[in-house]
Amino acid sequence: MASPYVLGKRVALISMVICGFLAAAKIIVGLMGGSTAVVADGVESASDILASTVVLFGLVIAGKPPDENHPYGHGRMETLMGGAVGMLLSATGLAICIRSLAQLGHGGPPPAFYTI
Repeated sequence: MASPYVLGKRVALISMVICGFLAAAKIIVGLMGGSTAVVADGVESASDILASTVVLFGLVIAGKPPDENHPYGHGRMETLMGGAVGMLLSATGLAICIRSLAQLGHGGPPPAFYTI
């Protein structure tokens, strides 16, 4: 049976590939259809790629065996990377919110039907 770290690495890599396709599709469709909401969703999917990269990095470090400087192992790196992902996603959400509020009141044509 694979160790939790190996399984976690696989899941992170698969997640990155899937999020990459989703992000590209959402951003392209959102831009073509004039939908800020779909573009924002694409940006959020793209931030998931970065979050998965951070998680993958944390799993690689956390999976290292104990050494002279870290006699209890490197498992705390998982916790630190979890905090980093939380801050990253919060910053992304805040940026999307600020951009949306800045566009509030600037009417434009409705988005294309296919952006639904």
